[in-house]
Amino acid sequence: MQKEPLAHVRIANAVTLAYSAIEEMQLELRASRENPSRLKDGSWNPVVLNELKQRLRKAKIDINDPFIWTIRGPKTRIERSRQIPSIGKAKWTYGLVRDRKVSIVDALAYASWLRSTTTTRRFTKASASLTVCDAYNVQLLARRLLMERFGE
Repeated sequence: MQKEPLAHVRIANAVTLAYSAIEEMQLELRASRENPSRLKDGSWNPVVLNELKQRLRKAKIDINDPFIWTIRGPKTRIERSRQIPSIGKAKWTYGLVRDRKVSIVDALAYASWLRSTTTTRRFTKASASLTVCDAYNVQLLARRLLMERFGE
């Protein structure tokens, strides 16, 4: 966790800009108050999920290939508030290296939540717990989507 306020601003901007790249490709999570991404039981809203998967497939994104979400150190306030849905640990996970395999749709939803709750609003204690790993994850997600979408 960074103690320097300017570092918080830089990390928040990195998350916001990376997510903006995802939005420019039109691969963002599309939900609203009337049509939320999650149902009351916490499961995906099938309408939102199917629409997202359809756009991802059309953009040539392999939705079956898990995304590695990098997690280092002890749990942050952000993680205690909401953990990323994991489909398993990365094989090198040990101790404070807590990397997780995540579905691409859950990675997108978590990146959207990070951007919406910690980087584009007034800074809070949760914002102060943003780490370089948070920015790295959203940047790497945007990179993967760009590479797959444009055939590299």
